[in-house]
Amino acid sequence: MYACRAWLHLGSTKPPTVFARCRAFLLGRAFAAERNRGYLYRVWYTPGPVPVLVPGRFAHRHVVAVERMIALAQLELDAFGDASATHFTPGRIHSIETMGTVDGPGTRFVVFVQGCPMRCAYCHNPDTWSPHAGSAATVEQIAAAFESNRAFYRNGGITVSGGEPLLQPEFVADLFAHMHALPHGRVHTCLDSCGYAFDPEHPERTERVLDETDLVLLDIKHADPAGHRELTGCDNTRILAFGDELARRGIKTVIRHVVVPGYTDAVEECEALGRLIAPWRNVVGLEMLPYHTMGVVKYEQLGIPYKLEGVPAMDKSRIPELRTAVLRGMKAGRSSQQ
Repeated sequence: MYACRAWLHLGSTKPPTVFARCRAFLLGRAFAAERNRGYLYRVWYTPGPVPVLVPGRFAHRHVVAVERMIALAQLELDAFGDASATHFTPGRIHSIETMGTVDGPGTRFVVFVQGCPMRCAYCHNPDTWSPHAGSAATVEQIAAAFESNRAFYRNGGITVSGGEPLLQPEFVADLFAHMHALPHGRVHTCLDSCGYAFDPEHPERTERVLDETDLVLLDIKHADPAGHRELTGCDNTRILAFGDELARRGIKTVIRHVVVPGYTDAVEECEALGRLIAPWRNVVGLEMLPYHTMGVVKYEQLGIPYKLEGVPAMDKSRIPELRTAVLRGMKAGRSSQQ
């Protein structure tokens, strides 16, 4: 995952103490600092709510440890309510990150839902593909977990990522509406989506979700239709239609683009991406994400062939050049529209 996990509640039957919350917050900051330097931590556990961290270099060697953390912390929302008792649509959850720093503005509570319709060649979470895996969770449980540490999110909010959130539109809509209406104050909501689950012939299916969404992180995998099919196994028509819908609604959107050597690292492709998104005047940000190989070990564990076998991690020094190319294409696209 692009961010490491700092979990506040690991198997306890009670919400974490203030001390545990503060300690976990500092650990989350340490995670973020090391991630930004290209490192990760190996994670091992002792009894209690806080993990012991052992520094480890080259993140892809330690994905197993990170996955162990996710497995051990798998929701653990029972302390915040009964999953079978809810007034809202329940959801299927893969994991939760309590100190997210890369999935929207500020420090965020990030819910990773289960299920994804695309099969991106570089996907680092193939364990989220199945819509039937993961754990059941309710809006009330998630809101209670958020509220137990609300002070940490005063400059952030809640993000639903995946997997693909739009595969569970009723659940996400209920969750976002509830977060907006919390008695202690409205919570900023962010949707991290590839857009492929949007059906332009039935936009009403996602209407409530978008009504309650403050920000969208929209993943554009490839500017060229053929390149998009090669990289994801899917057509990009629905994704572009989703982008058009966001623009029509005026929902603030950040474009995300994973830069993969030999696939999406050409200046021409990046300029084409800029021209593609140029009509969307609601775009407020651009994130160029360098491809990494941290997810390879998951494919080995799951017995799934890795489509990008042998492709090296992206040279981060080229990211500024390619970002400039996208912005150049975007400017040219908007000039031609005038």
